[in-house]
Amino acid sequence: MGGPPMPRQVKVTTPGMPSVDPDSGNERPGLPMTKFSPAWLSQRSVVDISRSLTLVEKQDTTTSLWLLLVPLDTPLTRKSLVTDEKGDQYKVVSEVARRPDHRPLFFAAVLALISDMQTNDP
Repeated sequence: MGGPPMPRQVKVTTPGMPSVDPDSGNERPGLPMTKFSPAWLSQRSVVDISRSLTLVEKQDTTTSLWLLLVPLDTPLTRKSLVTDEKGDQYKVVSEVARRPDHRPLFFAAVLALISDMQTNDP
């Protein structure tokens, strides 16, 4: 039993662990980890996330949420950036499902499509 088919290829970029500069004592960002991974990426028809989205009246906003499944060796976290084969970028908007007591075959997360009008800031 190998889990669901993962016909797509994505690039997952995850910030590395920060380190402390020995000279200044300031924290500096770690090197990002990048992995090309097979994936199952599908647009969500039902939204069930534990936060609310507030839209200002007369604001023209579209929220596009996607479900991502990737193999367990993919470094996927809440801070990861996912890029698909077309170059579209997604940010993780949920906790990554890690269920060690159920012996999972993949990690799952909800993603939001990032348009060129948005930033990747959480």
